[in-house]
Amino acid sequence: MLSFGLHGDIGVNTATSLATYSALRLARRARAAGKPVAIVNVGGVRDEEDLVAGIAGDGEHGARVDLETDLVLPALVDAVKRERAARAL
Repeated sequence: MLSFGLHGDIGVNTATSLATYSALRLARRARAAGKPVAIVNVGGVRDEEDLVAGIAGDGEHGARVDLETDLVLPALVDAVKRERAARAL
């Protein structure tokens, strides 16, 4: 599992399952702290209704994607790199 804390501008918890309480707890803490939560999973996840409540289609407050992670994560990494490079200017 790759996991980063909730203190920065982005938190990532990959290669895990929200069926496990530890991953679900991290997602709940992120939501409670006002951080966006993105769920990338084929099929449903534990407590999904609560985790995706209030997520608009713009992605600003989080996202729910029904795709495999190998399709999504490379694009996410590229987007984060572009965002950080733009901030450095």
